[in-house]
Amino acid sequence: MKTFHNERGIIFARLDDDGILHKNEKQKDRLRVTGGRSHALDADLLDEVIQSGGKTLEITEKGISGETRIFRIPLGDIRKHGKRLTLAGISRWTVPLPCCELVQGPEEEWRLTARAEILRAETRRDEVQEIRAEQGVLFSDEEKTYWRTRMGYET
Repeated sequence: MKTFHNERGIIFARLDDDGILHKNEKQKDRLRVTGGRSHALDADLLDEVIQSGGKTLEITEKGISGETRIFRIPLGDIRKHGKRLTLAGISRWTVPLPCCELVQGPEEEWRLTARAEILRAETRRDEVQEIRAEQGVLFSDEEKTYWRTRMGYET
């Protein structure tokens, strides 16, 4: 297990031997620049954890009413769905909560709606890749070049 300390020497995250980075957050500390729909992770920490063999981020969030939520997201998805921001002079990645899987705790309605949209978009992206792969078989590169050249002469 590897621990990460802040400038005051307090542990703020730990990486287990199974590749899970554990981080504790509070609901009230969600990023206001994202409308309270994301947490942040230092860019240097993300790079170091990935180099150390980390695979998943697990955020244990303490809610305003005392409830506890546990979110999980693959570390690669943070770069895919998050945004890089500079907050308090430190480069950080946002961790969008709709992209995370809720493992434990009460669901928030806005998150449920946003997650459904994200899953629908990813499903559509997979369908488009399958269609493009199938169409690539139908038209060879030689045929595509022929039609591009012909259209260039006809216009």
